Amino acid sequence: MKVSDIMTKDVLYFYEDESIFDAITQMTEKNISGAPVLNRKGELVGIISTTDIVEFLNIELDLKPKNMRSIWSLILYSLKKLAEIEKIKHVKDLMKMTKVKDLMSKDVYAISPNTTILEAAEMMNEKDVSRLPVIDNGKLVGIVTKGDIVRYILKL
Repeated sequence: MKVSDIMTKDVLYFYEDESIFDAITQMTEKNISGAPVLNRKGELVGIISTTDIVEFLNIELDLKPKNMRSIWSLILYSLKKLAEIEKIKHVKDLMKMTKVKDLMSKDVYAISPNTTILEAAEMMNEKDVSRLPVIDNGKLVGIVTKGDIVRYILKL
């Protein structure tokens, strides 16, 4: 079975010059944790994840504990410990000024639509990634996640 059989074809992606505020807003609305990043030519140049954004904000805002792993934990921490409207506004402003290209992972692993599901799963495991963009003739045509593979296995 090929990844083209299980991949998401309507892929949420971002351009490298978009703000992380826009990225996290859309990822939260779509309930996803990461997305491919393209340049304006449509070429894959990176992957942005909520983990990338949270780690950046932890450093920028000198938040403790440093082990926050999700946007939700950052929000909860902000509400519990900071409880300052100005600090929350600062976070929002910082996210609007910071570009996706500043935080994205540039080491991107991609696959073709003809890659087998087993090959994709092995690559995810070997490279320790949760998603693989699917590229055909230089263009983004889909994305396969660990969740897609699990859903496929459960349907067997």
